[in-house]
Amino acid sequence: MRSLGATRATQYLLTAEQLSRPSTDSIIDKFMEVGEYKVIAQDDTPDNLEWQSETMPNDEEEFVSEQLAEIYAQQGLFDQAKETYRKLSLLYPKKSIYFAELIEKLDNRE
Repeated sequence: MRSLGATRATQYLLTAEQLSRPSTDSIIDKFMEVGEYKVIAQDDTPDNLEWQSETMPNDEEEFVSEQLAEIYAQQGLFDQAKETYRKLSLLYPKKSIYFAELIEKLDNRE
């Protein structure tokens, strides 16, 4: 019968490569001790470089959403709201009937 106080430690066998491999912390420490590191722009990089993501709309693309059209309508900007709904109708053909009804309601409000 085994007593509760006696436990056996798990043994792990390490290869010679694992024993000689430096730890991540020691690699970072050694890197930081070597010198100062700075990120410097190359000479051919323009100072006024503008970064733009592929998902960001550029000047040629216009942001449209149903919420934007609703805001236009609430502000009394019915022409902008109708134009936004027309663009949405082209972007989402399956909802074109829905957008046509909203445009018709705006025509009746004017």
